[in-house]
Amino acid sequence: MFDHPGSPTCDWARGVVPGAPVGIMGPGGGWLPEGDPLLLFGDETAVPAILRILRITGVPARAWVTAAPEDLAALGADRRVTRSGDLLEALDAANPGPGGFVWFAARDGIAREARRRLTACGLPRGRFSAIAYWR
Repeated sequence: MFDHPGSPTCDWARGVVPGAPVGIMGPGGGWLPEGDPLLLFGDETAVPAILRILRITGVPARAWVTAAPEDLAALGADRRVTRSGDLLEALDAANPGPGGFVWFAARDGIAREARRRLTACGLPRGRFSAIAYWR
């Protein structure tokens, strides 16, 4: 869990009394983007989802991740993953082609800008998902 002041979940977690019962739910994992290729973009909070998508997809996929080396360790030496200093620059340089799908998950302002850029370049709404994982 990443501790971000101002996040409803983090603010709540800081106030939980040790020993109090809590419920924890992991990622749902039921949805897999459809497209060939899949282009995945995310920050450190998206690493588990990117890892899951890369493991189960049956189509060509590439991922760009901005995260500290220790957060990237879970992805191992997967050649489909590129460490990116700027996800929006990586997004601008990527080309999903006619059948591809773009999946983007990051902080809310960055995800909103990704959604704006994908729409502005003419990618149909059904061919991308830009998700705000945190604020």
